[in-house]
Amino acid sequence: MQNTQPYFSQLDIKDAVTLLGDSKTLASPESNSEFLFVTSRSELGTAQPHKLNYYGLAIAGSGRCTQIVNDHKVTLSPGTLLFTSPGDIISSQNCSSNLEIRQLLFTKSFLRNIAVPNHVLENLLWIDSSKPPIFQFDQDAFQKTKQLFEKIAEEASSSRAYHKQILRNGIVELLYRLNRKDKTCLKQSSQAKSQTNRLYQEFTRLVQDHFKSKKKVNDYAELLHVTPKYLSEVVKQESGRTALKYIHQHILQEAKNQLIHTNDSAKRIAYNLGYNTPSQFGRFFKRETDQSPIQFRNSRKTAH
Repeated sequence: MQNTQPYFSQLDIKDAVTLLGDSKTLASPESNSEFLFVTSRSELGTAQPHKLNYYGLAIAGSGRCTQIVNDHKVTLSPGTLLFTSPGDIISSQNCSSNLEIRQLLFTKSFLRNIAVPNHVLENLLWIDSSKPPIFQFDQDAFQKTKQLFEKIAEEASSSRAYHKQILRNGIVELLYRLNRKDKTCLKQSSQAKSQTNRLYQEFTRLVQDHFKSKKKVNDYAELLHVTPKYLSEVVKQESGRTALKYIHQHILQEAKNQLIHTNDSAKRIAYNLGYNTPSQFGRFFKRETDQSPIQFRNSRKTAH
C-alpha cells in the first residue's frame, strides 16, 4: 500500500478569515478559531474545493450562488439556508454579481457549556449526508431566520455581559428551527434513547476517524466493547441502515469526493482510501453504484 498525502487542504475558521480577505465585512469574532460571523457581497467561500473543519450556516439576502457540497450541487438564494459540516468538501461557482450573504461559522467546541444535553446537541448538528444540505423556507419562516441572523451579528460585534452564551443560544435556536423544518435531521431526540444514541454517535465518529484502516463491523464493535450484532441493531435503529451499510456509504462518499474534486487516478484514490489493490476498490465501487470509478467521474463531468 502506498503512503498518500491529504487530497484537500483543510479549512478552519482562521483560514476562512484569510481566504475571505479585505473585501469581506467580518463581525467581531468571539474567537477566530471557534466562531465567526461573516457578511459579504462577493462570492461565497472559494472556487477551489476545501475540506471544512467547522460548521457553517449561510443565507442569501439577494442574488444566488451555486455550491458544490460533496457530490451535491445546490443553489443558495433568498429563502434558502445552506448547512455545512466538518468534513464536507465545498466549492463555489456561478455567483451572481448582486450576491449578498451572511455566514455563521462555528465549531462544536464553541457550544460547550450550553444547557442542552450532549446527545441532543449531537442530533441537532447531524445532517444526512445523502441529502442536499439546503433548506427551503416560506417567506415568513425565512424572515424570522434572517432576524435571528441579525441578532447574532449584533451580539457578535459587542462585548456585553453574557454575549458568549447569547451567541451559543442563538446558534442552537437556529439548529432547532432547521430540525423543525426537516424532522429527519433530528432523530427522535424526544425519546429516551440517550444510551443507544451515544453508542451510535461514537460509532459514527470512529468510522470518520478510522474508515481507511477499518472496514468491518467487527472492528468497530471491538473498539466500542459491544458485540457486532448489538452494534448493528443500534445503528439500524438510529439511522435506518445496517452498520456495514453505514461504513460502506461513508467510504463511498469519500471516494466520490476524490473522484469529483481531484484529478487523482482511480489507482491513487484506492490507496488513499486504504485499499490494498485498485481492483479491490473498483469492485466495491461498482457494487455500490453500478458504475466503475472512471464511469462515475465522467458522468459527473458531463452533468456539471
